[in-house]
Amino acid sequence: MSGHPRIAINGWFLQHPQTGSGQYLRCLLRWVQRLASLPDLVLVAPGLDRLGRVEAERELGLDVAAVGGAESALGKLYFEQVTFPCVARRLGAHILHVPYWGSPMLPAVPCVVSVLDVIPLVLPEYRGGPYNRAYFRLAAAAARRAKAVLTISAAARDDIERATGIPVGRMHITLLGADHVDGFGLSASTLERFRPRFDPETSFVLYVGGFDRRKNLETALRGFALALPSLGPVTPFVIAGSLPTSTAARQVDPRPAVRELGLERSVVFLGAVTEDEKAALMRRAAAFVFPSRYEGFGLPALEAMRCGAPVIAARTAVAEEVLGDAAILCHPGDPASFRDALVRVLGDPAVAADLRASGLARAAGFSWQRCAQQTADVYGLIADDSGAQRGPGAI
Repeated sequence: MSGHPRIAINGWFLQHPQTGSGQYLRCLLRWVQRLASLPDLVLVAPGLDRLGRVEAERELGLDVAAVGGAESALGKLYFEQVTFPCVARRLGAHILHVPYWGSPMLPAVPCVVSVLDVIPLVLPEYRGGPYNRAYFRLAAAAARRAKAVLTISAAARDDIERATGIPVGRMHITLLGADHVDGFGLSASTLERFRPRFDPETSFVLYVGGFDRRKNLETALRGFALALPSLGPVTPFVIAGSLPTSTAARQVDPRPAVRELGLERSVVFLGAVTEDEKAALMRRAAAFVFPSRYEGFGLPALEAMRCGAPVIAARTAVAEEVLGDAAILCHPGDPASFRDALVRVLGDPAVAADLRASGLARAAGFSWQRCAQQTADVYGLIADDSGAQRGPGAI
């Protein structure tokens, strides 16, 4: 062990990189490994076989403890409350970090929890049934007992305080980065599989961001339908991501709205895309739309800015904080607002060029290295406060 306290990190979302929590976990771990003063980390990850553990260690550059864990609601709860803290204790951890909202209620050592948003507490349609509501109450109570709470925007911090009562003084804002897209999407070959659906070298509007009800995609589609006479029929609205199944909770299939609006010839559904393909699409998009009415941060819009796409987003507290005046912000419930923005961006090259330049400058101010350093600084504060061992320790 190094001269740092050992940090055990909950790796439940390691195998779910398509989720926001999974992306946060992977990016945070990759950038922490690049810090000059490297924390002593061990990732406790459920569901990995021996080969999966070796691959994770090679990819992330840190020790991985593979343990059992059932892919079910109760299995997840048992891992969070029992398996993870017990394994962390056996590994000699001095601090626990749960990089999502699910920290143990009774940890034996100080705990850091990352609360990326409080969607289930602020949006009634996300509260679910009795089990979900009980889980969220437990998660909120456990977060109140944590030594420190990390969050990813001032808007999220304020919502967390209102919804849980956690004092602002115990929360630390660690803004996310967008530089993980650097180097992606630079090869034209990544777009070849899309050519039968549309020509990626021509003007197109892009949406990437999921299909939750709060994502508000239908409003952007209605705005696009209103704008189409001004844009011309050859301008497609490209939607990337796996469409929801008929049983997906709180998800909205956009295809009925597309049929209702008569947009079958103008909307292209690409299905799932890789990170490389996503960045390539963002680099070539004439406009990127992000109409979500609630986010903890809104990373896809910042990624699009980093790739040089003009961004049109819903006006929310977090969009004003993260995107600022480098995007056109629209009323989240007004299709005409999105229509006007699309016509401006696609109809005036000067507007588009200004948004590309201001978006690139804005995104440059957000880095994963800073997020990782701020996270490591919190580890250090907790170690100092708790007297966690800094010399060699038994493992």
